[in-house]
Amino acid sequence: MALGHNLDDMAQSILMNFQKGEVERSIRLAPHTENPIDGIAPRIVPLRWIPEQEIHAHAICQGLPIHHGDCPHAPGAMRQQSRGIVAQMESMTPGARHGLLHSLDEIPQNSPRDREKSYGRDSKMRRVRRGDKQGSLSGLHDEEMASRDGLGGKK
Repeated sequence: MALGHNLDDMAQSILMNFQKGEVERSIRLAPHTENPIDGIAPRIVPLRWIPEQEIHAHAICQGLPIHHGDCPHAPGAMRQQSRGIVAQMESMTPGARHGLLHSLDEIPQNSPRDREKSYGRDSKMRRVRRGDKQGSLSGLHDEEMASRDGLGGKK
C-alpha cells in the first residue's frame, strides 16, 4: 500500500504519538516492507522526506488541482496543535522535522530479538525498565550509599 504522507505529516504524527506515549503507533506509521508487521499490509511512504511546501509548489507548477479546504475535524484537533509546534521547531532549528523522522527510524522494532540487542538479556537498563529492586535507580543508589556508609550494602 502506498501512502501519501509528506515530511510535515510524518513529523506531526510522530510528535502526537510521542505526546500520548504511543510509540507503537509511530512504528506502524512508516514503511515496513523489509520487516512486515503482522496484520498490517506492507506500506511504502514515498513522499515522507519531502516537505509539504515543496509538494504544493510542484503541484502548482504542474497545474495539478489542489484542495485548499481544511479537514472538517481540524478545529481543536491535536494535529492542529502539533502542526504549529512542528512549524515552530523547524523555524527555530532547521531540520527538526527530519530529526523527528530519523528518530522514528532509530527505534528498534518491538520484537524480543531486537529489544535484546538494544538492552541485553540482563543489562542494567533492562532491569531498570522492568523495575527490579536491584535494577531500579533508587535500589542502585541505596546500595551505593549503604556500602559507602559501611551498612552492609554490596561492595
